[in-house]
Amino acid sequence: MWDRATLLQAAVWLRSVRGEQVAGRLDEIRQLVGESDDPNRLIPLAKADAFAAFGAGRLDEARSTWRRVAHLAVFNIPDSMSRAARASLWLGDVVSAADDLTILDGSGVHGPAIEADRQTIRAGLAALESRAADALHLYRAALGDSRNLGLIWDEALCGLDMAMLLDSSEPEERDAARAAREIFVRLEAAPFIVRLDAAVASTSRNPTPSGAFPDSAHVATVSRPAPG
Repeated sequence: MWDRATLLQAAVWLRSVRGEQVAGRLDEIRQLVGESDDPNRLIPLAKADAFAAFGAGRLDEARSTWRRVAHLAVFNIPDSMSRAARASLWLGDVVSAADDLTILDGSGVHGPAIEADRQTIRAGLAALESRAADALHLYRAALGDSRNLGLIWDEALCGLDMAMLLDSSEPEERDAARAAREIFVRLEAAPFIVRLDAAVASTSRNPTPSGAFPDSAHVATVSRPAPG
């Protein structure tokens, strides 16, 4: 059961970032979990729910579910709280993003990938606080770390953060957005392509991002949904 639920969770993540249907896989995970209250059994379902919500642009739901994942087991804190913080940033919620970062810092977990996550969150906070120079410096470091580590998804999300939270008229930001788009296209991450294109098309920074992905009709133009 555990192995099957974990594999299904990974499938939900991949399909969610591509804008594909995941309802069938979520239902199967729920059936496998059943009425259990064992945190180890609940983790795959909670992660799958969070990925599905994030892919669909339900950022508040994704954030709260990732926080739940972190609560279920301390070893989930680094990944889950960094993801919760990104959702907070995309919602324009400085206070919550700072709280998420505090929990991440309090975990005591370190390492190159985690430090890149921290840099990205701090950059987003600086951007929302109108500290553009600080934000650009931190984003530059985070992008470099992600590239050096071969974390292409993190690199692409960092480029998307920059496009959403900074003035995309700067050449360095345009280069980051261009690289992010190439990654999203390669991964067929349709909802993220649409969101990036919308952010780049804007000529000025939006201090309070909408927190909602474009509707499914727009996503469908760059994605071929697969059955759930």
